[in-house]
Amino acid sequence: MAPKDQLNIICPHCKSDQKPQAAYNKYFRCTKCSVGLILIVQPRDITIPCYKCKKTNRLNEHHYNTALRCSCGTKFGILTPSLKPMQTGRSVKKNQKNILGKGLKKTRDSAVNKTEKKNRQKTASRRNSRPKRQGDTSNTSLLWLSLCLVLVAGGGYLSFDYFMKEQRSPEGEIAKSEVDKSSNLNAVARSTAEQQHAQKKMQEENEELKEILGEKKDASIKKEKAAITVSMKPGLPLRKIVDKKYPKGKIYIGATAGVRDLDKQKGEILAREFSHATPANDFKQSHIHPEPGKWKWKEPDAWIDFAKENDIVLRVHGPISPQASKWAMQDNRTPEELEKVLRDYMKALIQRYDKEKVVQWFDVVNETINPDGSWKEALPGTDKWENPWEGMGYFENVPAEFKSLKGRIPKYIVIAFEVATQYCKHSKLLYNHHSGMEKPMWDTVKDTILYLRSIGMRVDALGWQGHIKLMRGKTQWETGEIDNQALADLIDWAHANKLEFHITENNIHVPRNKPLDREKHARIFAGIFRTLMSKRSSGLVVWNLWDISDIKHYKNNKTIKIGLWDKNGKPTLSYYVIRDILENPPE
Repeated sequence: MAPKDQLNIICPHCKSDQKPQAAYNKYFRCTKCSVGLILIVQPRDITIPCYKCKKTNRLNEHHYNTALRCSCGTKFGILTPSLKPMQTGRSVKKNQKNILGKGLKKTRDSAVNKTEKKNRQKTASRRNSRPKRQGDTSNTSLLWLSLCLVLVAGGGYLSFDYFMKEQRSPEGEIAKSEVDKSSNLNAVARSTAEQQHAQKKMQEENEELKEILGEKKDASIKKEKAAITVSMKPGLPLRKIVDKKYPKGKIYIGATAGVRDLDKQKGEILAREFSHATPANDFKQSHIHPEPGKWKWKEPDAWIDFAKENDIVLRVHGPISPQASKWAMQDNRTPEELEKVLRDYMKALIQRYDKEKVVQWFDVVNETINPDGSWKEALPGTDKWENPWEGMGYFENVPAEFKSLKGRIPKYIVIAFEVATQYCKHSKLLYNHHSGMEKPMWDTVKDTILYLRSIGMRVDALGWQGHIKLMRGKTQWETGEIDNQALADLIDWAHANKLEFHITENNIHVPRNKPLDREKHARIFAGIFRTLMSKRSSGLVVWNLWDISDIKHYKNNKTIKIGLWDKNGKPTLSYYVIRDILENPPE
């Protein structure tokens, strides 16, 4: 198997030379034009991961010229004879020249017999003879330009884009001239019915390739895109619109900042635009109780003063979460020690701030369950994103009616709500969670809340963080991971069970090396915010923007987190879209 630094392919769309850094058997995109490509490494067979269910599908020579489907029903497209595996045994360096240079035809001849060549020429002849229609060029070119499959077979390479490379090589030019002669003869003989059949087949193949690349757009998204025509003139701040149009205490619009931002531009925007705020990390154990016997209240107290001065209500965020103090995350902690640390911290935090009128909510637990519905576990060491509290163990014999819990629940969740229920007399208690709209995860969250209530614990609100990732290989927007209808159903469940619903940390993650697509960001914010606002009559709703303005990710310098203002503090299209929805809410 060739190491990554030896890979060298040509993008079929922009003809640029690519040296992919993606892992083998994974999707990647051209660094110049962003066309979706697939990198495959298999000795004889081709392995393709399903982009929906993630199941690995193994294809072999019997699948050529066959419409392919995953076992879950997802279409992969049609493999052509040009994808047959090349003979193995040659070195990577020799075959690089064959694939990228003039030796392409020799390499290809070793894998394709004469009968298959004739079939390709007939196919090309029929397609070249098809009359071109105005506006048809984008669809016909998409089939050959959209997808490149690179096969590394014991040092051999081959791409999906056989015909494109054939036209680029000297041998391809000769073949093309022969095809053109044949095309002129065939064009006269073809009937209208045959032309329509060929065109229909081409459109079907286009749709299959669009599906592979994730480029098939939902009609509702197209409608949303066409609807973004909002006024970008100066107007009322968001908090003034809320005060003017909505009953007090029914809708809250907020944002997040750190205490060090309060005397800067972000603090100014926060005070002007929002009547609700979530301190980023300043109330977490890692900040307040960093060492045994050491407590730091200066920064949380500064938040209380800021909220009072600017008539802002607060949600105390993330007390019991993966962002615990390193001394609490040490592996030598016994379950008894962890329980004492949790109880001491929660009790001290609530007793200090529950009496403050500006504090209206406490996150009790944060990020407790994985997308597959399993519990987030403690991990070795102190440098990982883990939940050390899981080391306290589990309460067993949970009644079968809470079937998603499978008979047990982590002790720390129950104890955290026990302490909060005992000491929190004025503020509301919130169960905050992350990820997307994965059903197994939310089924576990729902059963957890219902179980806690059944044993006398108080849970007043359900929160979803709403971090939307538009990263390579992980796009969470109108997919199985993030879906506005699933979000609407979750809000309905919360309100039906007398729970407030909070979107607690909404932002968008994008690659730093891609241009900012403000219209796309606005569509995403609008879809989520409009869904939330459509549920305002059935219960209390809260929307909290996590990053006020565009900012680099604090851990990954290749990622930018998108807010409603740019890095210079200027409102973006997303801001005006949110303002427009507030002024003209859905029924």
